[in-house]
Amino acid sequence: MGRPQQGIANDPRHIDVHGQNFIPSTHKTPVHELGLNLWRDNIIHSSKIQLRLQDTLLELVQRERTGEFIECCDCGDYLKKAERRLNEEIEQVSHYLDVKSEAKITNVVEKEMIESHMNRLVHLENSGLVNMIVDDKYEDLGRMYNLFRRVSNGLSIIRDVMTSHIRDTGKQLVTDPERLKDPVDFVQRLLDVKDKHDRIIRVSEEDVEIVLDKRLLSGKTVSDDAERSLIVKLKTEWGYQFTSKLEGMFTDMKTSQDTMQGFHASMGAEIGDYPTVTVQVLAMGSWPTQSSATCNLPSEILGICEKFRTYYLGTHTGRRLSWQMNMGSADLKATFGKGQTHELNVSTYQMCILMLFNSADQLSYKEIEQATETPALDLKRSLQSLACVKGKNLWHKKESEPEKQETRQRVEDRKPQIEAAIVRIMKSRRVLDHNNIVAEVTKQLQSRFLPNPVVKKKRIESLIGRVFGKGQSG
Repeated sequence: MGRPQQGIANDPRHIDVHGQNFIPSTHKTPVHELGLNLWRDNIIHSSKIQLRLQDTLLELVQRERTGEFIECCDCGDYLKKAERRLNEEIEQVSHYLDVKSEAKITNVVEKEMIESHMNRLVHLENSGLVNMIVDDKYEDLGRMYNLFRRVSNGLSIIRDVMTSHIRDTGKQLVTDPERLKDPVDFVQRLLDVKDKHDRIIRVSEEDVEIVLDKRLLSGKTVSDDAERSLIVKLKTEWGYQFTSKLEGMFTDMKTSQDTMQGFHASMGAEIGDYPTVTVQVLAMGSWPTQSSATCNLPSEILGICEKFRTYYLGTHTGRRLSWQMNMGSADLKATFGKGQTHELNVSTYQMCILMLFNSADQLSYKEIEQATETPALDLKRSLQSLACVKGKNLWHKKESEPEKQETRQRVEDRKPQIEAAIVRIMKSRRVLDHNNIVAEVTKQLQSRFLPNPVVKKKRIESLIGRVFGKGQSG
């Protein structure tokens, strides 16, 4: 037998090249096109198959338009398809249709793909609007907002569903007895819920809000702009009277900064001979009422404090200063037995106690009390905090009756909380008699504290006086 012939027929590469050259050069129909032609002639043009195919296609179109296929995909996927279809139709208009037809075509797409199905979409199980909110699906939420706003009542549906969800979420939180056991955790969770829904509302905007870990006196203010933004929002929501004291507090902080700059400038180089002191001058009418708590300051601190008093009273006539020692703090550099150096952040009372040990190795409670003249309850708390390791504070002493009375008085002096409750009630009820207001205030605040009836009455009168220019303010 002879060897097999080595020719083009045995080399697929040559066949391919030959075919590519042969078909164009002889003007023959390509194989793929021949297949399509055979499909058309034998299948599409078949009288039996043609009617069935037409009916099937029309049925699929009808099912798509009635929204049956929505059940086969989640809300987010459907919105993507609707957005893509809308964009495709707009693009096709620019390619081969009259520009005037764009509005008509987009209206048809919006009606058939959005308006006809939006009620079902927002309530789809496991993927509707509520699930998007819970799972923080900001992209899907933004897409729903942008599509629904194209049709009438689209945003109303989103608003209604979202409002109902927020109300239910808030109700669950405020009625959960386990949450109410820890007021700090309860308030933080409320703030977290508010922040979450604030972010959702701004899905189409840059999130520029700052989480405000405040308080003015503790020096935790993020920025002046952040504080002013908060006050503006409160004023818009509750009115000028509700924020007037807040604005006064903020003004005090700014004025105090300017005062300290002037004081340091007046001291010149002499300022370096004293410890660094920052004083915040607070107007009595704006801040929560505080008893004038004093103690004997160390001599190292007393000198600079007296210089500040002289400076301030010399630049402001008709004023008087009283130190609020219970509201201050201090940074101390302490050297311990083996030479270790640490920086301690302590209260003013604790500073007064610790600095006594610069000139003594050991002091009794009585000696500390006489030297500092700190109020007894504050002195005990300060010593206990200094002497006991955190988490191992086993010492406990039952409060005496005067101490109980003082504690009760401090707890009951919660004017801002009571006033806020009254404002909330009146905004929701509009009209309510005095007895029902008192009952509602007690109901709202009973999980946190029981306000004194006399205090409630005074707070109501104070609010009426501020709003109508009558009665007393306080």
